[in-house]
Amino acid sequence: MVKKFKVLPEIYILMAVAVFALTIVEFFQLDFVFADWIYQPTNSWLYQDHWFTNLVIHRLGKYMLILLYLILLIKFFFREKSQESQFDRYGKIVFLSSVLLGTACVSTLKHYLNADCPWDLLQYGGNKPFMSFFNYDSISFSSSHCFPSGHASSAFTWISLYFYTSIYYPKVRLKILATLLIIGFGFGLSQQFRGAHFISHDLYSLLVCVIVNIVIYKIAFRKTKLLTFQQPNSDQNQ
Repeated sequence: MVKKFKVLPEIYILMAVAVFALTIVEFFQLDFVFADWIYQPTNSWLYQDHWFTNLVIHRLGKYMLILLYLILLIKFFFREKSQESQFDRYGKIVFLSSVLLGTACVSTLKHYLNADCPWDLLQYGGNKPFMSFFNYDSISFSSSHCFPSGHASSAFTWISLYFYTSIYYPKVRLKILATLLIIGFGFGLSQQFRGAHFISHDLYSLLVCVIVNIVIYKIAFRKTKLLTFQQPNSDQNQ
């Protein structure tokens, strides 16, 4: 029988580190410390329209992930069903669906939470005072809806691939997780240099994507569901 899905220790460690980091960022106001270091009053946000941060990381990076998703989606639909077990196809459905759901959750939060980008704020050349989403004056100001970080989440939502490999190919799961974190925080750092986000925006995006995927995989691979599948012949239990 296929083993029931469980959250592995590295995910608990990752979430604990993220929460601790958010606590440090909030206590020491590191969002503003880092933004103050990047922002130059004479040159504004020097890397806002830089070819590497804007074109390569922001635009090309996003399009590459979209292209990768479309390739995997097309490959799934056109693959001969007889070439893989029902359990294998089910895992791919969960993986592809959770990538979209993670993105959708972050986008929903961005839509409903009022928060501005650093480049919108008075101290960084913008025209708005800083307001948290708990006390945002939506009557006097139009929100830029910059929280949480959408660009970083376009990579963090792929943490679904880690959960997928933890079930089907556990030997590579840590390499997948490390790669996704590097890409996600690379995307986030690029946006911070452009003035589009604070550090905390990226950390919250990571937590949202992790929690969404935990919920999805807990439900999708619950014991009662797994009883409907026969033991696959792949190496998921190695």
